Amino acid sequence: MIDLWYLNTKDISEQDVSTLLRLLPVSKVNEIIRFRNHEDRRVKLFGRLMVKIYYEDSDFAFKWHEWQVAADGKPYYNGGRKKFNISHSRDYVVVAFSDQEVGADVECVSDFDIKSISHYFHPKETEYIIDSLDQKEAFFKLWTRKEAYLKATGKGIVDGLNNENCLPDKVRYKGIWHLQSYSLIPSYHLSLCTRIPNCYIKARELFPSDFYNYFNFETN
Repeated sequence: MIDLWYLNTKDISEQDVSTLLRLLPVSKVNEIIRFRNHEDRRVKLFGRLMVKIYYEDSDFAFKWHEWQVAADGKPYYNGGRKKFNISHSRDYVVVAFSDQEVGADVECVSDFDIKSISHYFHPKETEYIIDSLDQKEAFFKLWTRKEAYLKATGKGIVDGLNNENCLPDKVRYKGIWHLQSYSLIPSYHLSLCTRIPNCYIKARELFPSDFYNYFNFETN
């Protein structure tokens, strides 16, 4: 089973972000405030807080000094009993939790020149986009599958963008990886990649009040 938590951060104020940042050690605060705009700080902070709450709600110990970042940039909890992966786009932040490695990607559907980047994909993927009646929807569905796969396997965009066809539900790379796509959030595409076949997804939408209540402070 994969636990999938998601949150719309749109209505969270800069003041509330500043208040919640005080709960983090200085080293973690510095990782977040290096992002200049409020939107980036907001999703970065709440992705981390979602992991903390999940661990503590699951009766797992959580200490900020155990939060680490791998060489490929993927955060992990050192010694943690659950794997997790964070993704964010626009106002939404999503975290997938699993007993095994997992990759998650969420993207807001937006307008841009798809043809200018379609050649970076695997030939079968490019054909899929070009032949689709709605190329924009096809692109974002495919892009999230590709990103989820790259994040789960740790391959990264540089050496994996056009080498693998992520249209099938199974992709072979040092074993079998399973891909699933969802329309969980209106105007967004979401995909997950895991080694678990036919994996049950338990989705939970969080709200800003969940965090305010959990950390016991009054919002402004």
